[in-house]
Amino acid sequence: MNHTIKRLSQIEEDTVKILADSVSRKKELTAEYEEKARVFDEELKKETHERLESLKKQLSQDIQAALKEQEAAANERVSALERQYEQHKELYLDRLFQALTEG
Repeated sequence: MNHTIKRLSQIEEDTVKILADSVSRKKELTAEYEEKARVFDEELKKETHERLESLKKQLSQDIQAALKEQEAAANERVSALERQYEQHKELYLDRLFQALTEG
């Protein structure tokens, strides 16, 4: 009987140690998880920031290219209108004069 009590007491002590070790290990794992989560969040934030900056830069370049194209097209149109005016200015002046004198 005495042997059984000692054995039960030893089992209880071992159980308490196992539970204490489990709590300790759980704390370690929780700390590891939290650190990994923190590192992941920082890396994700950095990658997101870099990607956004890259997209902004690309968008800015695209806008500048589109503006240059529009400016070139507008300049060409103005030049075409100026050429047309130079070719037909006498006709335009005659029509304008007629409209002013008839009215």
